[in-house]
Amino acid sequence: MVEMELIGKMVMANYGKGTYYVIEEVVYDTPIEKYFFVHNNTEINLIDYYQKTYGISISLKQPLLRAASNRISKLKKVTPIILVP
Repeated sequence: MVEMELIGKMVMANYGKGTYYVIEEVVYDTPIEKYFFVHNNTEINLIDYYQKTYGISISLKQPLLRAASNRISKLKKVTPIILVP
């Protein structure tokens, strides 16, 4: 039911630049504390990133949202973005 309500819908994060995203997938199998990515040439997890960048403490018990980004990678591919609901 969650997927039916979210996939394909446009959302806007109420933090950061107010960018709009289109939800592609609800990710249940990757715990938030284990999701790492590279930001400013440093590997960081979502918990630390949201705290340091936006001053937001996030709950560990929630799914993640994979969304389409309008950014194009160096390989000319659309770069997916992981959002915390």
